[in-house]
Amino acid sequence: MISLAVLAGLMHLSYIDDRRVIECNIQNAEQCVQLLPDELAHNLLQRYPNWPQDIGYRQAVSYVFDNEHVAGMILLANPHRNQVYQQWLGSDWYTYEAADEAQLVRWHELGHVYARNQISALPELPEVDGELGLNVALYQQEILADLYVAWRIAVQHQDWPLLNQQIHRRNLAMMKRDSDVNHWSVPWLLPLLSIDPKQVAQLDYPEFSKLALTLVKPIDKSELLELLYLFRREFSDGATTPSNKRYLSWRRAQFGTYVEPTLVELMGKKTATKWTQLRYF
Repeated sequence: MISLAVLAGLMHLSYIDDRRVIECNIQNAEQCVQLLPDELAHNLLQRYPNWPQDIGYRQAVSYVFDNEHVAGMILLANPHRNQVYQQWLGSDWYTYEAADEAQLVRWHELGHVYARNQISALPELPEVDGELGLNVALYQQEILADLYVAWRIAVQHQDWPLLNQQIHRRNLAMMKRDSDVNHWSVPWLLPLLSIDPKQVAQLDYPEFSKLALTLVKPIDKSELLELLYLFRREFSDGATTPSNKRYLSWRRAQFGTYVEPTLVELMGKKTATKWTQLRYF
């Protein structure tokens, strides 16, 4: 097994209690897997025979282990690169780049490891039946992972600009491809902006998760599906004109609450307001 000293410049270690979480760049994956106990390494490579190429086009991937020494491993594809988002709105292209996306991606994957390892201490999320490609179990895990992102932002920065960036990233991913619904955590993140981040910084992650859920009105199956239909109708490649105002009219104001911050970031307040008014958001 390769020593920690040799890998000092190739990976980062964090801990859940006294269990390691190993973070590696994908370029160093083969060296980092040598940090795992032999049985874990064997099982990982047996389960993912094409590892680490299994990461595909994802920015990162996390693996959670049931082991007394290692809680998980995170592979980062581009740990220092920010993705540039492009969105066609009306008659123009708009672009957005999160200032510190690499950190948001890293914290999100850490959130998966923390959530899976502290699941007994975390609140239960409302269940939503799966339609339109929604994987219920995955959706709940993604929400908990993004709540971890929000908690880390508060602890380390004690302000919310990075949380706004995460909200924009999630909205833009949905505008581009509504199949990304499993990652759309905006209904859970947006209410957090009303909390003082300095207050959040005094809480641990399970405490914060419970507080966060008190701010969110549970979203039922029909409500979520209607929001997804509006994403599809208003932001798909073929949606060059506003849809009929009667189409899901009862859901448009709520939909506007979720997407307007991102539209303002992209278009500016004046243009975004005009754009949303034409669509009765």
